[in-house]
Amino acid sequence: YYEKNDFKTFNQILDILEIFIFRRNTICHKDAKELEKLYAWLAKKIRRWEIGINEIKEELYKRVPDDSEFMSNFESFETQNSELAKYILYSIFQPTLRDLQINYSALHWEHIIPKKFMTDSEWIRINNSLKENGSDELLGDLVSKLWNFTLLLPEDNIRISNWSFREKLKAYSISNIPENKSLCEYESFSVEEVKERQKRFANEAIKIWNINSLKN
Repeated sequence: YYEKNDFKTFNQILDILEIFIFRRNTICHKDAKELEKLYAWLAKKIRRWEIGINEIKEELYKRVPDDSEFMSNFESFETQNSELAKYILYSIFQPTLRDLQINYSALHWEHIIPKKFMTDSEWIRINNSLKENGSDELLGDLVSKLWNFTLLLPEDNIRISNWSFREKLKAYSISNIPENKSLCEYESFSVEEVKERQKRFANEAIKIWNINSLKN
C-alpha cells in the first residue's frame, strides 16, 4: 500500500495494528509468538494484493481481547517503562491537551506516590496506617500502577518528585495539564484513590483503543 502511494489504507492498517497489539500484548499479556504465523500470512497476502483491509480486520478481530478482559487487565496494569507509561497517559490526556501546544517529547512522567519515601514523611505515616489497619495493599504495591503516574514538564517533575501529596497539590494546581488540576479534588492519595483513578482511566481506554475499530 505504501509503495502504491495508498497512504490512507496504509495508515488505517497501522492504526488497527496499534489497537490490536496494545490490547492483546501490552495490556492483556498474550504471547506474541502465537501470532507469528498470522503476521507472516498477512504480510504475504498483502504483498500479493490478495487481501484487503476488511479481511485484515476480520482476522485480527477474531483474536483481540474483548472489552471485559481488556478493562480488567487495564485496571491492574503496572509498568516501570517510562516511554510506555508516557504513551498511555498522553493518549488519555490528549483531548485536553490539543489546544495547549505542549511538546510530547518535553513531558516527563511523574510518580504521585514516590518510589522512595523521605524520613518522617506523610507517605511513611500513610503506609504505617495501612499496615496497622491490616490493608492487603501498601503504598509500595501501588508505585508501579499506571494510575499512580501523571505527566509534568521536566522542571516541575524534578522539583516535586519526593514531596508529600499535599505539597504536590500546589504544583498540580498551577500545572498547564488539566488532568493534574483534577488531582486537587483528592484530599489524600492512597489505595482507594488509585483504584478510583484506575477505573476512570480504564473507561477512557476502551474508547481510545476501541475494539469496534477492528469490525467491518
